[in-house]
Amino acid sequence: MLGQYSIRNVLYERTIYIRMSGRFDAALMREFAVEYGRITDEYQGKQHLVLADMRGMAPLLPEVGQIFEGGIGYARARGVMFCVHLTDNATQKWQADRLARRATPANDVTLNVETMEEALSALEEARLRVRRSSSFPPASATIPTSSPVVPTRIPQFRR
Repeated sequence: MLGQYSIRNVLYERTIYIRMSGRFDAALMREFAVEYGRITDEYQGKQHLVLADMRGMAPLLPEVGQIFEGGIGYARARGVMFCVHLTDNATQKWQADRLARRATPANDVTLNVETMEEALSALEEARLRVRRSSSFPPASATIPTSSPVVPTRIPQFRR
């Protein structure tokens, strides 16, 4: 299956939600990295969170992995304080962990989880920790009054 991705930025949660699946070639990974970098730049270096749902994603060829590593490094140098990886392939999980560690060797902020519920719970715990440290605005300060607060769900690709 050809690779596909989606990136959704929820500003009031200060969270970027990424969904990746299939087999990525270099061109598609470059496209992803550029879009991810553009969205990361919206935070202007301020702390934010990332959920990377990589269920169904195939392991990357080395040259594609280097592009992915560059995207991870770019984002982490610009404010990613916590990144949750959700994977269902052991080889892909190990590869993503290795690339993340290489991108930011002194500051690996990755947590691997097995379910979406675990991922969302980990993100909420991270938000609470940061709010307590006062460097993160309370959600109520940035939620538009016309938008109800509902649990966030990542759209699933058809298989």
